[in-house]
Amino acid sequence: MKIGISSPNFSLIDFEKIIEKISKHFNRWEIVAEGKHYLWDIKEKFLETTPSYDICFSVHAPLSDINIASLNPRIRDESVKQINETIRISSELGINMVTMHPGHLSPLGVLVPEKIGEINKKFVRRIAKTADEHGVTIALENMPNQRITTCHSLSELLEIANSNVKLCFDVGHANTNNNISEFLDYGKFANVHIHDNFGKEDSHLVIGKGNIDFRNVLKRLNEKYNGVVVIESRGLKAGVESKNVLMKMI
Repeated sequence: MKIGISSPNFSLIDFEKIIEKISKHFNRWEIVAEGKHYLWDIKEKFLETTPSYDICFSVHAPLSDINIASLNPRIRDESVKQINETIRISSELGINMVTMHPGHLSPLGVLVPEKIGEINKKFVRRIAKTADEHGVTIALENMPNQRITTCHSLSELLEIANSNVKLCFDVGHANTNNNISEFLDYGKFANVHIHDNFGKEDSHLVIGKGNIDFRNVLKRLNEKYNGVVVIESRGLKAGVESKNVLMKMI
């Protein structure tokens, strides 16, 4: 099983500094493309820096202030534009996997969840066409149990998905919805995120610090999935702790 790391905290640090630190512990990194790591800002640095490191990259599309299911068309169009631009530059950088969040419910959107569902489907599929044009796999992520989030269940994701839309299974998010087994039974994932919690909050704990049975999760994943397992951590130290726990389980 291949183990990678990702953290929004990395996006607060200059690319050249954080890649040096990550490379000492991981050879796979899912870049959160925002903060100091918007791909359009670091494109030249990436091309100059990465040949010196033995790291395979994937990307998490921008998520802060992004809502592809916004009822405000200007917000929605800008959100879609930023994700499409991320896909295009990922392709230019030789990165062929981009994970993205579905849209979420705004204060007005809470009143019309069915409409938000239709908007989500329309624009996820539109983004997926862009990904297909650039030879990039788009992976749509299941969301934690929060009032404003969508796509908590496998059925919600599959309703949006088509041949151009793959799934990112987030184990920690599924635990807050009590449906880890449902996703593991399905097993057809393009990407997997792992972190721990106690089922109440999306707390991104070190693996083993919550109540998820990761030995069973890893066993079940191995039956159908042979891709990268990305540790989503609060920082590098916590990510290394989770990796060490995982290595013992594997």
